[in-house]
Amino acid sequence: MARYREQDRETDELTPLEAQARQLFDACRHDHDDFLSLRKRARFSREAAGVYRQWIACAARRSEAKAESSRSTAPQP
Repeated sequence: MARYREQDRETDELTPLEAQARQLFDACRHDHDDFLSLRKRARFSREAAGVYRQWIACAARRSEAKAESSRSTAPQP
């Protein structure tokens, strides 16, 4: 039960970009891993830190592309 609460606390502390990266990561169905574990390992492992940064960058690119498409489809005055 304590572990469940710890995971809830970590989930609540995700930034919006991390939350989006987590959704993308989970969509890839990593059976042996989850985003919160990757996030923890990134503090201690260069390799995990690189993978974590790549997921965050992917989420940032998707967020920017979505914002661009909404700007381009918005009616111009």
